Amino acid sequence: NGLTVVNASPASATRDLWPIAIRLIDRGQIDLEPLLTNVISIEEYPELLRRVTSGEEPEYIKGVVRVGES
Repeated sequence: NGLTVVNASPASATRDLWPIAIRLIDRGQIDLEPLLTNVISIEEYPELLRRVTSGEEPEYIKGVVRVGES
């Protein structure tokens, strides 16, 4: 069984949560490092995409493609 979280605040539909999230990240209260699973060059991108879409990278969450760097 899954867990569903519902925001029942009356203003939740109009509240912009991005500024809050950015502030928490900036303060170090949210660690994004565990979400970054791959850092690759642009040349490596096609192979990573192939591995992710074929299921060979089951732990893939988020990747960063570095452009113009070796």
